[in-house]
Formats: sequence, structure tokens, C-alpha cells
Amino acid sequence: MVEPPPAPARVLEPRAGGRGHGGPSVLVAVGVAALVLCLLASGYLIVTVSGLRSDLRDEQAARSAAEDRISILEGTLDAVQSNESDLHSQLAAQAAADPAAIAARIQSSVYTVEAGDELGSAWAVATDHVTTKFVTNYHVIASAWESGSKQVTVYQEQGNPLDGVIDSALPDVDLALIDVKADIAPLKASKETPRAGEAVLVIGSPLGLGGSVTTGSVSALRSEGGINFIQFSAPISPGNSGGPLVNSAGEVIGITEAKAIAFGAEGIAIAIPVNQICIHFQIC
Repeated sequence: MVEPPPAPARVLEPRAGGRGHGGPSVLVAVGVAALVLCLLASGYLIVTVSGLRSDLRDEQAARSAAEDRISILEGTLDAVQSNESDLHSQLAAQAAADPAAIAARIQSSVYTVEAGDELGSAWAVATDHVTTKFVTNYHVIASAWESGSKQVTVYQEQGNPLDGVIDSALPDVDLALIDVKADIAPLKASKETPRAGEAVLVIGSPLGLGGSVTTGSVSALRSEGGINFIQFSAPISPGNSGGPLVNSAGEVIGITEAKAIAFGAEGIAIAIPVNQICIHFQIC
């Protein structure tokens, strides 16, 4: 019996678009992935921009608030300065009517100075609570200084005399500093320029009579040979030299120095402006 020949083997053709060659499904997947990435990137940018806008709004609000605070502070400063000016005017009026209140505040800081045979006045300008520095005129301590001695005595009508040592002497500007081992409240130096007509007080030791008070006014501001001084009308006598010339706020505006003694002269005295202490001694 003859067997039939075997059937021919079937050759399978790869289907178009099969896995081996990629196809539309791969392209779709890539496109979807790209779209997702774009959406994620867009979302990040949106969030970032939104955050930046929020930060900008916060910054603008903070700046606006700061500008408002500055405006308020400027207004407050203007009000304080205006009130200070008004207070100064009120104090000037009070001092002119009743200088006793001003004198009572500052007398405890004004002393008599004895330097050899010379008497003068001095006032406390600074303290470190151990040593107090007093200001006086050079001509008050000149005889002691020029004889080689630095020892002086300062005292008030009440209380024990205190030993002082001449710390600095400036004959060209007629100023001197004395160190005293004591804690004495210093007087405040005025930073304002005195005005003609302003009420003033002089406290010192005319002829050694400590604690004497006289009143007057600023007559004028003068300059002679490049030297500035204050002309005032309060009466002074020998022994007042070195004492404070005080304004209506109780602040020192000058250091009493001398007076005119020419025939017929009346009420013409001069003081060294207090800012000379700051310039020459640097203790303001």
C-alpha cells in the first residue's frame, strides 16, 4: 500500500504591525507619556508662578506697612520736636518769672574753687561715680598752675571741703578742668544756640559768697578776633569766674568769664560758649 506524500509545511508570515517591529500602540504610549510630562511641567510652572505672585503680594504688603510705620514715626517725631520747642518757651517764661526753681535744681553742682590766694567758681561737667570733673576758668587756677602746683580745694557753704587736682589747663581759651574724688551730679550742657533776649541765671561765688544767684538775659552773641562769646546782663563780681551761665531749661550755655568795668559801663558781662568744653576737652 502506497502512503500519501506528507503535506507541505505551512510558512507563517509575520503579521504587519506585530511586536517584533513596533507599531501604532508604541507611538500612542510615547505620546501619552510626553503629554503627561508636559502636563506635569505645566502644573509645576503654574504652582511656581502662583507662589512667586503670593510672595510678591506679601512683599508689597510688608513694604506698604513699613512705609506707613515710617510716616507715623515721622509724624510722632515732628510732634515731639514741636512739644519740646513749646516746653522750652514755657520754661523760659517760668524762669523769667521765678528763677528760684531753676537755681534750686543746679546749685548742688556749683562749687567755690580756692587755688592759692585766688577764689573762683566751678561746676560739675562729668562723673564716672568715682571722680567728678569740674570746669572753671584758667585765670582762677593760673597762680597755682604756674607755680607748679596742681592742688586746689573745692567747697560749698555746707559740707566738707574737697581736694581737687588740676587735670588740664588751657590759658589760650581761659579754661581748666579739675578732678575731685567725689560723685557729684553733673550739669547738662545745652546743645542749642543762645538767643538774644533769652532769660539766664548765673550761680557762683562773688567775693567768695558761694551759692549766689543773679538773673538777666542774653544781650548778644559776639565774635572778637575769631573768638566767640556770649554777652549777658546778669550782674557778676570777682569770684563768679568759672561759674555756669544757665538757660531757662537749667542747661549750661556758657562759662562766666569777665565783665566790663569801664566808667559808665553797666550790665555788660561775657561768657565762654559751653561748646568750647566739648571742642577742647571732649567730655560732652
